[in-house]
Amino acid sequence: MPTMASQPSGQSAARERREELDRVLADARKNALDYADALPNLICRQTTQQFYDQTGKGDWRIEDQYIELLTYLNHEEDRTLVPTKTTGEMPERITNMFSTGQFDMSLTGIFRPESKAVFTWKETGTLRGEPAELKLFV
Repeated sequence: MPTMASQPSGQSAARERREELDRVLADARKNALDYADALPNLICRQTTQQFYDQTGKGDWRIEDQYIELLTYLNHEEDRTLVPTKTTGEMPERITNMFSTGQFDMSLTGIFRPESKAVFTWKETGTLRGEPAELKLFV
């Protein structure tokens, strides 16, 4: 007598999707935290340029440039603004720019338990021709 394969119920399929998402997120969390733990100590100069298009037609012109000495030591990031090369003076203000934790927190921040990020599956798609899952977090 032939047997029939049963289709998972809607509730069962949702549970399987959630379990799959949990496995994917656990792997991503482990990889992100392992990567951050392996980052070396470093000192570098970071140049940030701000461009502005007053016309709205793609005529981008440099508005500001800031140089920072970036130190990443024992998983702690510190930035020191450097005087401008042209005037030798410190910029009076930095507008429309905020930067912190690029080497560690940007990658790992959402995966740390204290972030309390909640991930949900949105859709399946492709990225550069490869299958991809789109997750949202809040």
